[in-house]
Amino acid sequence: MRKLFATVALTSLAATSVWAETGYIGAEIGQVDAEFTADYFSGSFDSQPTAFRVKGGSELNPNLAIEGYLGMGLGKDTIEDTEIDAEVDTMIGLDVKGLLPLGDAAKLYAKVGLARITFEDSDNDEYSKNGFSYGVGGQVSINETMAITLDYTVFPDAENKEYELDVESQMISIGFQYYP
Repeated sequence: MRKLFATVALTSLAATSVWAETGYIGAEIGQVDAEFTADYFSGSFDSQPTAFRVKGGSELNPNLAIEGYLGMGLGKDTIEDTEIDAEVDTMIGLDVKGLLPLGDAAKLYAKVGLARITFEDSDNDEYSKNGFSYGVGGQVSINETMAITLDYTVFPDAENKEYELDVESQMISIGFQYYP
């Protein structure tokens, strides 16, 4: 399933460059807010690991883009009230973005897509899920080929079936885009 999802995402991303008005590549670094919950305990436990992702996309017209990304964790964070560390193992996604140009130098966007996020803890337990993702963001051009981005993404809820734990996660990140 993972290979199929990755193949579809990368093929779609490559195919859109043929239709694209403007293709781009970029990178982002940010903090993932992960909330661990289970039916058998009240409340939740939080963790904020750091993550990095690379992305590529195509602006098909001034109001529509398609974007794919692949990311990984850069740092662990201790899950609140425990001695267990958690980190983002991988994230992969493909989004359709609605763009709202604000003059020539800035854009706002909303996005929806498919994603997979996987967390791993210090006990080598894995939490993962494929599903829908969504988010919002903006970018400011610093010249004709570079832009600074700010992004907020909500990922599908990851789960660990063995311990019946769920992880709700979202990421806020800052990055750049390069238009070759």
